[in-house]
Amino acid sequence: MTNALRTRILLLEDVQSDAELIVKELSAADIEFEHLHVSNRSDFESALKGFRPNVVISDFFLPDINGLEALKLSKRVYPHIPFIIVTGSINEETAVECMRLGASDYVLKERLERLPMSINTAVEAMRAFEAKEKAETALREREASFRLLAENMSDLVCLHDLSGCYVYVSPSSYKLLGYKPEELIGLSPYDFFHPDDIPKVRAESHDIALRGEVPNPIACRIRRKNDDYIWIETLVQVIKSDNGEVIGLQTASRDITDRKQAEAKIERLAAFASQNPNPVFEFSKDGDLTYFNFAAKRIAELVDCSDPSGVLPENVKSIVLSSLKSEKEMRNIKSIIGDRTISLSFFPIPKSRVVHCYAEDITERLNMEVHLREAQKMETVGQLAAGIAHDFNNILTIIQGHASLIQETPGLNELTVESAKNIRIASERAAYLTKQLLAFGRKQIVRIRPVDLNALISNSLQRFRDLLGKSIELKFEPAECHFRVQGDAELLNQVLINLVLNARDAMLPGGGKLTVAVYPLASEPVADTSEEIGEGRDNLSGRYTCIEVRDTGCGIERRNLTRIFEPFFTTKDVGKGSGLGLSMVYGIVKQHRGWVDVETEAGVGTAMKIYIPCYADDEGAITEIEGVTPEEVDFKKTILVVEDDIAVQRLLSTLLKSKGFNVLVASTAAEAFSISEEYENSIDLLLTDIVLPDDMTGRDVADKIIIDRPEIKILYSSGYSPEWLGMGFGGQSSGNFISKPFMPSELMDAINAKLTSE
Repeated sequence: MTNALRTRILLLEDVQSDAELIVKELSAADIEFEHLHVSNRSDFESALKGFRPNVVISDFFLPDINGLEALKLSKRVYPHIPFIIVTGSINEETAVECMRLGASDYVLKERLERLPMSINTAVEAMRAFEAKEKAETALREREASFRLLAENMSDLVCLHDLSGCYVYVSPSSYKLLGYKPEELIGLSPYDFFHPDDIPKVRAESHDIALRGEVPNPIACRIRRKNDDYIWIETLVQVIKSDNGEVIGLQTASRDITDRKQAEAKIERLAAFASQNPNPVFEFSKDGDLTYFNFAAKRIAELVDCSDPSGVLPENVKSIVLSSLKSEKEMRNIKSIIGDRTISLSFFPIPKSRVVHCYAEDITERLNMEVHLREAQKMETVGQLAAGIAHDFNNILTIIQGHASLIQETPGLNELTVESAKNIRIASERAAYLTKQLLAFGRKQIVRIRPVDLNALISNSLQRFRDLLGKSIELKFEPAECHFRVQGDAELLNQVLINLVLNARDAMLPGGGKLTVAVYPLASEPVADTSEEIGEGRDNLSGRYTCIEVRDTGCGIERRNLTRIFEPFFTTKDVGKGSGLGLSMVYGIVKQHRGWVDVETEAGVGTAMKIYIPCYADDEGAITEIEGVTPEEVDFKKTILVVEDDIAVQRLLSTLLKSKGFNVLVASTAAEAFSISEEYENSIDLLLTDIVLPDDMTGRDVADKIIIDRPEIKILYSSGYSPEWLGMGFGGQSSGNFISKPFMPSELMDAINAKLTSE
C-alpha cells in the first residue's frame, strides 16, 4: 500500500549494519518515508523533540537504554504515535509487557519482511487516532440511546477506543466483575485477562483490526475484583464512522463459567470412556451399537476383526433388549473368536434408555486356570507315584534281601541258586522303575557334585552310537568354554539317555540327524514349555547351562504337548514304551532347580532344552558312604532297629544276626524309647526308618535317644529322599543315610562305615 504522505521514522539502533538492513527492507517496500538513525539515549531524546517522528522503530537491547525505557520516553512526548520494537530475540512475557505499555508491534530481526506491514498498520492506526475526535462526536450522539439499552442488560456491554481501552462500561460490570463502571474507564481489558489467554485474545483482536470483520465469539478467562477468574464469552462489533473508518469497538460479554464447568465435566466423562484401557460399548434402546472406545478397536484388531462389532455375540441385540427391559445386569457372556475368548458384561441405564457393555479378553486367565488344574493334577500324580514307590521300595528291600540270603546259603542246588539270582535281577529292574516314579515325584535322592557336562555327555554318546543305528547321524556340539554345573551325574545321564532314545524313536524307521549341544546362558530364556503343564521356573535367575537334544523326527502334535511329561502317557505303540521316560526327565530337572523347554513342529522335528543352573548349591547334599572291610568291624556290637514294616524288620534282624550282631527291634518310636531305657548295655548303632507311625520320625527317635546315649551312631533309611522329608543330614552326620531298596552288602557297608567312623 502506498502512503499518501511521507512517513517520518525515528530509528533507534546501536548496530549500524542492522540499521542499514532495516532501511533497506523499508526501501524495498512501497513506503514513502524519511528517517533519522540514532544509537544512544541522548540522541534519541533530542530526536523526539527535534525530528518530530510519526513512527518510532527501536531495538530492545542497547548499551544505555532498553526498548521499554525508549517506549516510555516516546509515549511521554507523543502518547499516540506508533512505537515498533525490532529485536533479535524477546521472550513472551517481555513482549506482553511492551504491548501493554502501548507498543504497536514487535518484529524479530530474522523476520524483517514483516516490518513494512507493521508500519502500514501502525500508520493506519495513527490516522484512526487523528480521526478520534471526529469519531467521539459520533459516539456521543449514539451514546444516549445505547446507554439506555446497555444499562438494563445483564450482559456486560462496553465501548473501546482504538487502543482497546474502556470508554464506556455498563453497570452490569459490578455484578459480573465486582468493579463499578468508573473503576474500569481508561483501563485496558488486557489488564484483567488470564495470562494464558492473552495471546489468543490479542491474535483474534488483531484479525478484527486488520479485516474489520467480526469473528466468532471470543471465550477467555477474566479476573474479578476478588481475584477469582470467571469465563466470559465476548461478541465484538466494529464501530465505523460515516466515511467507513474504524473508530472503536463495541463488546458484549456474558458469564459462561457454568457452561465451561459443565463442558469440562462432560469432557472428563467422555475421556473416562474413550481412554478406558478396557473395551467399552454403548447400545441404544433398539439394540444398535452407538459408541465404542479405542480399546474396543484394539481388541477387535487382536482377533482379526475389521470392526469392533465383530467381538460381540451374535444375539447381542436380544441381550441388550432383555437387559434394558428387565433392568438387570447380564454378566460374563462369552464370545469365542478363533483361539481368543472375550467376556462381555451388559449394564442397563434405564433413565437414559441405553445399555453399556464392558469387554475383557480372558483368554490368558482361562489358560492360567487350565495350567493350575494341570499343576494340581501333576502334583497329585507325583504324590501318588511317590507313595507307591515308597511302599514298593520296602517290598523290593525284602525281595532283594532274601534273594541274597538264599544265594549265600551253602549247599543249594544250581537251579535254586539260579532262581535266586533271577529274583534279584528282576527286583533290580523293578527298583529302576521305582526310581523313575520317584524321579517324576522329585522324591529320590540327589547327590550333588561338580559335573563337567562336556565330558559327561561325550562319554555317554560314545555308548549310544550302537543304539542309534546306521540310519541316524549323531552330532555333538560341546560348549566352547570349560565350566561345570552342580548336579547328580548319574541322574543327568538318565536324562540324556531318555532324551536320546525318544529322539531316536521319533526318527525311525527313516532315520535322520540327532544333535546334542551344550552352551551356557547369561540369563534364563523367554520360552518355558513346562509352564504348559502347570509349573514354571520358580522365579529362578542367574547363569544357566542348556543341554539341547535336537532331532529331525516326526515332531509332537500340539494336542499332546501339555501331556508329554505325565507318567504313563505315551504316543508309542503298545509295548514300545512305559511312558515314564519324560516324566523322569521332568522330575530330575526340577530337582536340579532347572526347567524344560520344548520346541517342536510336526513333520520337522523337536528340540528338547534342559536348563541347569551353573551356581553351586550343596545344601542337603548326601555324602556317599565309603565302604570298609568287614575285618575292621566288631560284629559283637548291638544295633537297635526301628522299622514299622514287619517284613523288612524281620529281614534286617535275620541279616544282622547272621553277621553276628546283637539285634534289638522296635516297630514304633515308643517301643524304641522303652528298649533304650530298659537295655542296660551299650547300644552301638541306631538303624531307623525315617517315616514312622504316630506322627514320629526317625529323626525324632534319634534326637531323644542320643540325649541319654551320646556315643550312639545313627543310620537312617527310607524309600523317600531326606531332602523331600525336610530333614538336614549334612556336616557332622554325613554318610548317615541309605536309600531303599538296598542290597545286604550295601547295608553292611553302610553299618561298617558308621561303626568305624570317629
